[in-house]
Amino acid sequence: MDEDNPVLRGPHGSHCVQFYDDDASLAGVVADRARPVLAGEGVVVLLVTPQHALAIEAHLHRLGFDIDALTAAGRIRILDARATLARFLRNGVPDADRFLGSVGQVIAECGRDDAPVFAYGEMVDLLWRAGNQYGALELESLWNDLAHVYGFTLLCGYARAAFAGHDRAGAYRTLCGLHAGVVSDQEPLVLGALNPGS
Repeated sequence: MDEDNPVLRGPHGSHCVQFYDDDASLAGVVADRARPVLAGEGVVVLLVTPQHALAIEAHLHRLGFDIDALTAAGRIRILDARATLARFLRNGVPDADRFLGSVGQVIAECGRDDAPVFAYGEMVDLLWRAGNQYGALELESLWNDLAHVYGFTLLCGYARAAFAGHDRAGAYRTLCGLHAGVVSDQEPLVLGALNPGS
């Protein structure tokens, strides 16, 4: 990871988005963001597909972390993205109360005793790939609301291939505006102009 890049580093409490081209690069970015949290006293929450869970665990293992020990200690929490998403969707739209009662409860538990929490989630990507851009944007907004309650750091991941076609340009612009920064394999940037309220 480029330690001098403020987007890749990210402030505590920030909400950034990663657009990735392949699973290996995604897993590397997530592991690098999780590394300082696990090296300290923090907790990492992964809301991912099983395939990505294995890839991220492999990267963390190469960085010297004992995945089994950290999981047993509750410092790595892995939740299946599809199963978790199903718990709070209502007619294809995220329900705020259900989201708070499921994902919110996990974040609250992990942040107990003021432990730093880093969360990586790809439930939004599942919605976007399924053609439910509205649901993805609503979920991003719920994440932002949750971040105002619990000061955790969040990274969302989207496959870049899902943004092909001009018909999604407006939704893409709105999506970027819901984040403090973007992590891109091609062009990292800070979104102050797109998200002036951040």
